[in-house]
Amino acid sequence: MSKLTLRIRFNEGRAGVKLSQLSAITSSLEKFLESFTTDLGVRIPAENLIAQEFKNESVSYAVEASYDPEVFTPNLNIALNSYLKSLNDVSKKFTSTTNQNFKNLISHVPNEDKIKFTVYDSGREIGTSEIRPADFEFTIDNLESSHHFQLTGSVYAIRIGDSKASEFSFQIREEISKNLITCITKSEKIYNEMIEALKDRNLFVIVEGMYTEFTDNTKKPTMEVLDFRISPEFDLEYFEKMLGTKPNLLGNLTTNQYLNSIRGQNDE
Repeated sequence: MSKLTLRIRFNEGRAGVKLSQLSAITSSLEKFLESFTTDLGVRIPAENLIAQEFKNESVSYAVEASYDPEVFTPNLNIALNSYLKSLNDVSKKFTSTTNQNFKNLISHVPNEDKIKFTVYDSGREIGTSEIRPADFEFTIDNLESSHHFQLTGSVYAIRIGDSKASEFSFQIREEISKNLITCITKSEKIYNEMIEALKDRNLFVIVEGMYTEFTDNTKKPTMEVLDFRISPEFDLEYFEKMLGTKPNLLGNLTTNQYLNSIRGQNDE
């Protein structure tokens, strides 16, 4: 289970806030986070977005939502921090709905005020973005008509589906999401080896390359294949031999102390 964590602060140094403004900002934030996470392949219902840890110095509260990540799910906190830090660059990877929702959110903040977003990951602050509406420039009119995002890396645990080979393209079915992915390669060698592998209907492979998913669901996912390898069958005997091969890996640390050291947290 992973967690999206964000703190929002506005109306700083002022006494009281109009209910209409508070309601408008909260509603716009909810809509933005819903569409933002949906663009990244995670559906977080509105009722899962919980406001907590309120502070009195200004309107300040944390928003948290738990979710179950899938194979392709990026870290939502890192993605949100990148979005807030580089709006006019990163926003091009998101749908116009998400970008318009964020623009609506900022529009409810008075020009003389500012709004702060602080993003956390695993309990640690990873970035704070401060936006002043008077200086806010966010162009969403030049977005591509076909919105998509791309991920570079591997697609694991692929079960080969029905192949429809045509030139240097073939189809595979991702084991977790069951999505049918159209694969394209410029390498005749990779193509021929994959077609040969397709003959075994029970085979799993790991495909590496540039994966593109269209957020408006008008097209099926595609992948530009750079390489692939056959996933070895699970060998219980070999797996059991690996147990205890590094008994002193943690040294004198407990498991919690070791994990905290990796996260950069001090052991309490």
